[in-house]
Amino acid sequence: MFSRLDTNKKPLQPCKPTVARRLLNSGKAAVWRRFPFTLILTQSC
Repeated sequence: MFSRLDTNKKPLQPCKPTVARRLLNSGKAAVWRRFPFTLILTQSC
């Protein structure tokens, strides 16, 4: 499970690796930290 942050850096529910990969590939998210692995959304989903 990976942590996610919204565009205002507030925590969201963790997501599975498949969802994280889809968000990264579509450009809707970027890597915020590598350890612990955290995504930040670049646009509201």
